[in-house]
Amino acid sequence: MQQTTVYNEGYSVILNSGFSVVAAAATGNEILKESFMDLKIDELIIQLLRGQHKRSINSLFDVIRILLTPADNRVVASQVFGYARKFAKIGIAEALVDALHEGLSSPSLVKQALL
Repeated sequence: MQQTTVYNEGYSVILNSGFSVVAAAATGNEILKESFMDLKIDELIIQLLRGQHKRSINSLFDVIRILLTPADNRVVASQVFGYARKFAKIGIAEALVDALHEGLSSPSLVKQALL
């Protein structure tokens, strides 16, 4: 039986659509952000960023931005700071810089690499 990886060519449209849904759902909603992080979406994102088909998943970078942006700026100890630490521990900075070196040009990617 052939092993299927999550970022195979045939799954690009599905992944892009799925990340679009995650981005829309998590925008301004700390509870959903927490739920997605509990489902280890951060690990999936890193796996995809290190994969060979990241060019075809445009909404991936929007999800990173939304997960790491507080829904309410008045909340000093927002959970997104914990999410940012979790992303940092699993290597998001290196993955984003590598993506930039490979020539990816998404406005969201450039913004995330600069944060």
